[in-house]
Amino acid sequence: MTPDPTLWLILSFGNTPSLANSADLTIQNDPALKALTAVQAGRVYGVLPYNWYTKNYGSILANAYFIGKMLYSERFKDVGPVAKADEIYQFFVGKPESCRVADTRR
Repeated sequence: MTPDPTLWLILSFGNTPSLANSADLTIQNDPALKALTAVQAGRVYGVLPYNWYTKNYGSILANAYFIGKMLYSERFKDVGPVAKADEIYQFFVGKPESCRVADTRR
């Protein structure tokens, strides 16, 4: 099954809580964004920031698994995005990041 791309909005909210809150408020208050089917359906997801001064390949890989889980849950049914992110960060930096993003499909 191919997901309908009009029903999903995936954003990087930034690397600080204030940027994430600002993005969330923008989505809630901008009439153009509120009109999007994805926003109305509650299918707005944030991914880890991955490109500030350089590329964070751990976050890029963790985001790929998260998006795969959201769009193709059957194909990624054995993947827990938070556990996978911890595994990736353990490999890259020697310890789990424990980012603890919302993981409702674990």
